[in-house]
Amino acid sequence: MPNGSGVPTSLRRRVFREDGLKCASCGIVGFEKRFPRGGYGYYTHTEGVYLSIDHIVPKAKGGTNDRSNLRVLCTTCNTRKGIKDA
Repeated sequence: MPNGSGVPTSLRRRVFREDGLKCASCGIVGFEKRFPRGGYGYYTHTEGVYLSIDHIVPKAKGGTNDRSNLRVLCTTCNTRKGIKDA
């Protein structure tokens, strides 16, 4: 089942695990938390910084949900990337 990013949940979990729950840009390492009612969240030990899946080539520019186009970024690096791409 896809989420807000359109990436199926099983693929998201695979990317997080294969990338070692580590931001591809700054290297901050996170952890996986399972919620009592199901689902998972990906966090870091820095308050307010979470891990997310990033499309290397944005979907708006023709990027796909292929594994080769996905990586883990923390919210800080993902925001910084978005500012540069704008």
